[in-house]
Amino acid sequence: MYFYFRLPSIVSYVENHALQSGVPHINLGILKQFDIHLPPLPIQRKIAAILSAYDDLIENNNRRISILEKMAEELYREWFVRLRFPGHGKVKIVKGVPEGWTVKRIGDLVVATMGQSPSSEFYNQNGIGLPFNQGVGTYGSRFPKKEVYCDTKGRIAEQGDILISVRAPVGRLNIADCKMIIGRGLASLRHKNGLNSYLYYLLKQIFSSEDIIGNGAIFNSVTKDELLGSKLLAPSDSLDELFNNNIKPIDGLIASLINKTELLTNSRDRLLTRLMSGKIDVAQLDIQFPPSMKESEAMADA
Repeated sequence: MYFYFRLPSIVSYVENHALQSGVPHINLGILKQFDIHLPPLPIQRKIAAILSAYDDLIENNNRRISILEKMAEELYREWFVRLRFPGHGKVKIVKGVPEGWTVKRIGDLVVATMGQSPSSEFYNQNGIGLPFNQGVGTYGSRFPKKEVYCDTKGRIAEQGDILISVRAPVGRLNIADCKMIIGRGLASLRHKNGLNSYLYYLLKQIFSSEDIIGNGAIFNSVTKDELLGSKLLAPSDSLDELFNNNIKPIDGLIASLINKTELLTNSRDRLLTRLMSGKIDVAQLDIQFPPSMKESEAMADA
């Protein structure tokens, strides 16, 4: 396990010493020159135990996030695709459509802002201004990464807005977790009645796969008119509000777990550097080995 956590530094060494003769490569002579400092085995095991405990917590959070997302997506499909919504047995179906449901455009439901990229001279990585997101390149699992900032005025996505990519791949979603500037690869959508949890899972269903809108049309990019003109079967106001109220706490829990996972990841990465360099002495620490490490060592001894 210790070697697993040490591997990134070895890979970095290999990359930095790759020979440039047309195609980067490395020979056996360079590899033999690479010295790996290995502390005594008990110290290795303690370091691996500390880092493995972080990995176990991160993996557990990721599993919980995945389960919660699947629950929300399945509930959406159950209500709005399979039409088994609360009270569906008492609703008359007319030509396959529940009574009271209507065909609407996305534009009927949302307030939209199309992104526009400011000049690159206003970009920085020092946290000056607002976070700037150009497209899916800065997407995270649910919320965009804050790698670039912009210190001039631009098109704004407010906290809670749904971010949707309007250039290939079209229809990929993230959620603005703070006020931010969006570039020309994105648009932000906000439900007119504040039902953004409902809107998020609605859009996930409409843009079901890369570059494909739910009606099967393929786009390398979409204009504002094309995006807002996409048609959908909209339920009664009471049903979409009921769904939103059911899912909003789940979305809140997902956001909390993602935040905790990011904090754990950052803490683990800082610890890894200090542990591997010996700046933190673990020799006298009484460390309990996490379950994952006990299992791997048991398999190694078998």
